[in-house]
Amino acid sequence: MRYGTLLSFDILRVLEKANPSNSEVGMADTGESVKRLKVEIDTLADEQAEALRSATYIGITPQQDKDYDDRRSRILSLMREVERLEKAA
Repeated sequence: MRYGTLLSFDILRVLEKANPSNSEVGMADTGESVKRLKVEIDTLADEQAEALRSATYIGITPQQDKDYDDRRSRILSLMREVERLEKAA
C-alpha cells in the first residue's frame, strides 16, 4: 500500500507556517488532527490484525509482507505525530 507524498502532519506544518498567529484555531485544529490520526491508527491496526490472522492460516506473500511492514512503519509514525501534537497542545 502506497501513501501520498504529503502526509497529514506535513499538511498541518504548512498550514501552521501560513497562519502562526491564530493559536486558538490551531489548538482546535490540533485536537481534530489528533482525532483523525488516531482513527487512521485504529484502521491500520485492524488491517494488521487481519493480516496476521490470514498469515496464520494461509501464509503470506512477499507483497503482503511488505504491506505489513509499511503499515507498521506508518502506525509508528502516526503515533509519534500524535505524541508531538498532544505535547504541543
